[in-house]
Amino acid sequence: MRKTFIIHLTRFGDLIQSQPVLSGYKAMGDEVCLVCLETFASAVELLSDVHDS
Repeated sequence: MRKTFIIHLTRFGDLIQSQPVLSGYKAMGDEVCLVCLETFASAVELLSDVHDS
């Protein structure tokens, strides 16, 4: 299993719109980790297929 890190440092909307990318990596069998600013950390709970943030 690969571990894939997605890095989002700005723009809340871009974070939410990355859901298809997260799901695509998960569908390929990857463990998806998301790196973002602390101010966006609560939004990660709205996303599916994220293993760790």
